[in-house]
Amino acid sequence: MTGPRARLVTDRGPVVADLARPRLAEPVTLAVIADPHLAVEGRGTWKLRHRSEPRLRTAIETANEADAVVFAGDLTNDGHPAEFDRVDELLADLSVPWTAIPGNHDVAKSFDGHETPPVTDFARRYRGDATRPDAAAYPLVLRVGGLRVVCLNTAAPGDVSTRDTWGGAVGPAQRSRLADLLADEPETPTLVVAHHNLGPLPEHPGGEPWSNFAATDATRVRALLAEAGVPLALTGHQHVPAVEDRDGVTELLAPATCSFPQGMVWLRVAADGTTVRFVPLADRAGTAEAYWYARTGKPLAQGILDATTRRLGE
Repeated sequence: MTGPRARLVTDRGPVVADLARPRLAEPVTLAVIADPHLAVEGRGTWKLRHRSEPRLRTAIETANEADAVVFAGDLTNDGHPAEFDRVDELLADLSVPWTAIPGNHDVAKSFDGHETPPVTDFARRYRGDATRPDAAAYPLVLRVGGLRVVCLNTAAPGDVSTRDTWGGAVGPAQRSRLADLLADEPETPTLVVAHHNLGPLPEHPGGEPWSNFAATDATRVRALLAEAGVPLALTGHQHVPAVEDRDGVTELLAPATCSFPQGMVWLRVAADGTTVRFVPLADRAGTAEAYWYARTGKPLAQGILDATTRRLGE
């Protein structure tokens, strides 16, 4: 797409990264929305259940000003059918090309107290404007002007069991398909989107619960991307806005819309590289509320809050 939106330089929020690649002669903008965790009942927790719907609605309104939008997983709080139905109602307001990948909260778990739709249903329901290069559900490809956005399923890849964990993996079969896909168009500017991270953050190098954030095959995936010359991967899951350079691949961790600092990211890919901005979704009072719920929450929430405030202060 090369319409007027592709030439806008948004001043919505602070720049969090200026990257040399990917580059495009005709600029495009891409909104990335991660971890809405939409809940239809309940209040509180560090994910602010009672704010999840309005934050997602604001994110969608903002995304409509971009050339396209990708949802990086955890659309729902617990994969309940009613949550998916409410997500569908909000997505109906989208007016730009889009696609979504599943997060660990969107797929069936052994500890669920309800029937979560299978990941094949998710793929069909939320493929949006992306295409499937082969008969498998993933990877998906979303074309945004001259940019190729390759979307992976790390939540339930099929050949790696994730029913008893909130960890994930790309898996051997999907890695093979990804390698073939990237080899088909080696000169096309490309970025990859996954829910689970491609490595640990320095603040959380390992051990429970932090070991569940990075995909179990993250090292192999990074090597695959580096070999194919893919410069950028976008992930969610950890709720910490961060930029990490590993093995020749830059990973952009998107903030969550539901928890502090309640935001999204906005990419502008142009001839001089890619600019990434953090876009806040809450006002001052809303941000303060999210901070309080995280600071008084469980140790996981406090650890994520500490990493987030440190990153935003850099």
